[in-house]
Amino acid sequence: MADKTIQVIQVGAGATGKATVRYLIERGCEVVACVDAYCHEGEDIGALAGIGRLGITVEKDLAAALERTRPDIATVCTVSELRRVYPLLKTIVEHGVNVVTLAEEAFFPRAVDPRLADDLDTLAKKHQVTVLGTGMQDLFWQSLSLVLAGGVHKLRAIRGANRAVGDGSWGKTNADAVYAGWTVEEYEAAQKQSAREGELEQRSIFGVALHSMAEEMGLHVKSLRPWHTPIVSTWDHYIPEIDRMIPKGYICGIEEGCELETEEGIILSGVLYDQYTNPGDTAMNRWDIEGEPNISLVIEDVRGDVTPFSILTTRVPDVMNAAPGFLTCKDMPKFAAKPLPLPQYLT
Repeated sequence: MADKTIQVIQVGAGATGKATVRYLIERGCEVVACVDAYCHEGEDIGALAGIGRLGITVEKDLAAALERTRPDIATVCTVSELRRVYPLLKTIVEHGVNVVTLAEEAFFPRAVDPRLADDLDTLAKKHQVTVLGTGMQDLFWQSLSLVLAGGVHKLRAIRGANRAVGDGSWGKTNADAVYAGWTVEEYEAAQKQSAREGELEQRSIFGVALHSMAEEMGLHVKSLRPWHTPIVSTWDHYIPEIDRMIPKGYICGIEEGCELETEEGIILSGVLYDQYTNPGDTAMNRWDIEGEPNISLVIEDVRGDVTPFSILTTRVPDVMNAAPGFLTCKDMPKFAAKPLPLPQYLT
């Protein structure tokens, strides 16, 4: 299908959205609209993405943009939480458009909110479109760890760690999600207030991925233990992308961990260091597989300003080729490189 293009509407014009637009254009897709309800209205998304003007300005009304452009697929780069991204996904699906999103909780949505997941699955099947959550978890967490574990006899545990470095790539949404610039006292007070109001959310991006990994291996979840710990800056750190100073002793990120115990006795665990860097910190991904034999793998300099958008755009043709529904990476083809223009991978 070399003569066919893939028409995309980009939802979100922040740091991740701008990077995604560049990748889509450079990989042979046609961006037909860009929507963001909160920022850059009226600005050219190509200029914002650093690739030159495209003649496509950021607009606020998602439904109007969908009706006007009738794209093949939407790439959604806004928030992490399923309940917050759900209205956007619902609107897109109701317009008969496929969706691929970086919303972390959409990676395995039934572990987060089975009702919302089932509602969107039913709606997607009704409109004959596909919805998929992807990102670092798709390649560096689930695919990589389970391939390694496949070489181990008498598997006992899979333990992962990932440091996501925000410097140079995160926008305000990501910074606020990790409490960048807060004091530890402010963070603890906010957590106590949320607990009193019954609104404390122990968000676990790794926990969502661990559920997905367990399902792919046919394991059954027995218990889940999440935790969150502030990461404190060891230096005065100015972040130009969000025009914010993080003084020494203030929060520069969150250590977000999760341990999942299965009924079969196999332990799955992961720690995500979601942060702006301290001196000596680098982005990395590590897996320790316990069994016969033990296997360890460390990947250094996992670029958070590159790899999520490459993974997202790589999945675009897979989503368009897939059966309808709210799917997970288990339902997708094995993750693999697509170096040719993306329309050439359409079936």
